[in-house]
Amino acid sequence: MGCLQLLVFEPAGIFYDASLWSRWLLALLARMGWRSGFRGFAEVLRGECLQEVYAGRCARPVALRRFLRGLGLTGGQTEEVLAASAAWRRQLDDTLRPLPGTRKAVALIQQAGLRLAILADTEETAAGMQARLATLGLGDNFAAVVTSRDLGCTKPERQAYQSLQAKVAADRRAMAFVGHDGNDLAGAGRAGWLRIACQHAPTVEADLHLNRLEDLAALIQQSRPFAAAG
Repeated sequence: MGCLQLLVFEPAGIFYDASLWSRWLLALLARMGWRSGFRGFAEVLRGECLQEVYAGRCARPVALRRFLRGLGLTGGQTEEVLAASAAWRRQLDDTLRPLPGTRKAVALIQQAGLRLAILADTEETAAGMQARLATLGLGDNFAAVVTSRDLGCTKPERQAYQSLQAKVAADRRAMAFVGHDGNDLAGAGRAGWLRIACQHAPTVEADLHLNRLEDLAALIQQSRPFAAAG
């Protein structure tokens, strides 16, 4: 921890709960007779629908319509889900809140002298993601914000990590990625970054496993007592 200079975050699942829309969608599909466990459903949804959206290759309604028809929903059911989804996402955007302890943890990490950056898989541009971070009270904390929408690719493609590293001009040996998705963390490892899993599934592989972002802040402050003090 003592040699780290830059922490790169995937904000979804670390700064805020990114599973709410997926859980809502799964519950709605269950009422229509389609059954699945959440983790498996989330993986299929990302792989067959959201990656195209996040890379800017397809609009969400178009990708979601194709995904739902692939599940076997009728045309009428599909359009019903699409209309309800748009309304639900607007509500989620209006009520987005940081996970407990997030603001304090980010502040403590910065006090320890580390630079912070964002590498997000999202349909938002960098400007849109910065606006989202601002609504969470985190708008001025990051040296760089890079999104898949602007890059045209998602993690764990090598280009995503290389683009962020070039933007911040940092040594890969002094960088760490903080996320919860195993594929994202694996990509960071291949880029030569330290892998920090936070709020993750039990099977996720990483160099460091933590339950909460506050645990990371405490660990960093313990390893950098002089920076934290002054």
